[in-house]
Amino acid sequence: MADEAWLQVDTVELMLQINAKNRGRLVVPSAASTDDIRAAALSTDAVQDALGTGTIRQVIVVPDRLVNVVVS
Repeated sequence: MADEAWLQVDTVELMLQINAKNRGRLVVPSAASTDDIRAAALSTDAVQDALGTGTIRQVIVVPDRLVNVVVS
């Protein structure tokens, strides 16, 4: 019988989008909360570069799939 511990995923790779356009990938622990994912996304270079041209209007987090940062 297989050991259940080996089947657990330690990290999850999420798509990072800015204004619905793919700008990279984000690797976070699989147990990360929505707030942790949001903080990790906002600290990336791609988001910081986009902030030079505007402000954050919304951050959409779809767990285990993507993070979309809306900048205007």
